[in-house]
Amino acid sequence: MASAVRRAVPPVVAALLVVALAAPAGAAPEFRQRVAGISPEPEVVLRGGGFGHGVGMSQYGAYAMAQAGHSAAEILRHYYRGVAVGGTTMPSRIRVGLHRELPFSNVDALTGPVAWKTCRGGECTTVRSQPRGTTWTVRLRSDGRYTIFSGDRRVFRGGAGKRLVAKFHGTVIEAYNPNGARRRYRWGRLEYSVNSTAARTMFVVLDIPSMQLYLRGLGEVPSSWGLRGPAALQAQAITARTYALSLHQAFGGNRSDCRCSLLATPANQVYTGYDKETETYGEYWVAAVKATKRTVATHDGALIGAFYSSSHGGRSENSEDSWAYSASVPYLRSVDDPWSRDERAGNPLGRWERSVPNTEFARFVGSGMATVHQVEVLNRTAGNTVATLRVTGLTSTGVPTVVLRSGQKEIVGLDLRRAFSFSNGRFSLPTLPSQQVRGIGFAPFTDDDGSVHEFSTVFVQQAGIAQGVTATRFRPRAKVTRGQLATLLYRTFALPPAQRDHFTDDERSLHEASINALAEAGIANGVSRTRFRPGAAVTRDQAATLLSLALDLSPSSTDRFHDDDASVHEASINAIAGKRIASGCTGERYCPERAVARGEIATLLYRAVEAYR
Repeated sequence: MASAVRRAVPPVVAALLVVALAAPAGAAPEFRQRVAGISPEPEVVLRGGGFGHGVGMSQYGAYAMAQAGHSAAEILRHYYRGVAVGGTTMPSRIRVGLHRELPFSNVDALTGPVAWKTCRGGECTTVRSQPRGTTWTVRLRSDGRYTIFSGDRRVFRGGAGKRLVAKFHGTVIEAYNPNGARRRYRWGRLEYSVNSTAARTMFVVLDIPSMQLYLRGLGEVPSSWGLRGPAALQAQAITARTYALSLHQAFGGNRSDCRCSLLATPANQVYTGYDKETETYGEYWVAAVKATKRTVATHDGALIGAFYSSSHGGRSENSEDSWAYSASVPYLRSVDDPWSRDERAGNPLGRWERSVPNTEFARFVGSGMATVHQVEVLNRTAGNTVATLRVTGLTSTGVPTVVLRSGQKEIVGLDLRRAFSFSNGRFSLPTLPSQQVRGIGFAPFTDDDGSVHEFSTVFVQQAGIAQGVTATRFRPRAKVTRGQLATLLYRTFALPPAQRDHFTDDERSLHEASINALAEAGIANGVSRTRFRPGAAVTRDQAATLLSLALDLSPSSTDRFHDDDASVHEASINAIAGKRIASGCTGERYCPERAVARGEIATLLYRAVEAYR
């Protein structure tokens, strides 16, 4: 823009204006050229926390609580409301399901011999003894008989209609485990039974002779937590014992789908066998199991469903609001959980983000949405997970649209979890880490999520007009000063730099160059010949006159608001309102003397730019 013509402005108006901008006819094409390619489609950032189903005890939270001095019982009573912690009797055996359809199984006898038996009911017959240091392989034939091979040599065939058992109690073996392909076992016996003769697949169960020995092999939390938080390991041992015992009792110790008490996978509890006891710091876990012997959690005299997960995103969920559960349970209520995010926990997923392309999120919203401009959270679960969204945007033909979006159980967070995968360089997951999405907004700023001005802040940031106060904060409610607005206009209209200094009160101001550029182009007026007052706040009526002059709008005869009557800015207010650049603050009120915030200015500039397209 090579030149600008100062427009005659009444003295009283000139004193009030932040900037009196006249955009000559020759300026419009240059301005259009500057902004023509800037049509942001900002990524939608899902900000959440936690990993798992969000119900009951947080394992990382328990660790932080333990380091803060809380006992195991206190940890349990925090996460499970109204429970009692005490002793009970235990079963003589726990059957752990390792696989339901295993085609073959290799067994390494590491420290001693393994006795192989065939069993029907409670009667067993020893058929072979596997020597120490050998590897034997079990397979099922299509006629229902088992074969055992040592290398290429068959050492046994038979057992039709029976179970095949490898008894090794006290001897360390290595065999299949679903949590790492192969693990070492020391306690109990491996039991093979027919699943499908046609497919030649077997059920594989580890039959352990006590609850204590089962718990010693549970790989749910790091044993190293015992160094700083032994109460966390004790709380885990109690919840794990309660959980296992409740499943054992529910199915009589022999579930039909696995012929076991419970599975060895995260579907129930992660069992890793003797490797857990002998890992670095494994003695701390064994000590926690011993210290809590026979201890369980109950509610009204009955075992609780001791559900737990890695962590929560600041609060746990009511059981009925979780993707994993449906019933409302009195002791599984939402509780405040800052512990999951406590620095002492070292939780890698206490907070997480997932960036989604705008068009991809629009497809998730559905109902013809093509571009997302605003995402508002209308309500949340007790655990603070987003439940219902109001999404504003455009259809593929550019028509404005508003969509209300919820999900299963009327909780959109549940659908978000399933809809998007997650990867952060450390974890790659097929879903989001949890349903606990707490905030939804556009990159790069986090403090304008859901704001009506958020899309505009993205525009001014991408256009190089305005930046955040930090890399992630825009401060959309902060008041805009005269100096700041001078810089925003200078950047928007790409004015040439000034050749001299016009004011004395902007020395060393970050905005001095912008103020002088606007003044030299015949655009800016100070409050006097030598003073600009760069730190004074800008009001809504002043901004209206500024934009009206900038866009060379014709005065409007339609009176749109009743609180600007007789104002020197009334014509400008009506003009920009008529062009849908500005709207009232409420109903027929414009609130002309209210200070303008950074978010509002971003929207005014974005709409002004749209008027030039």
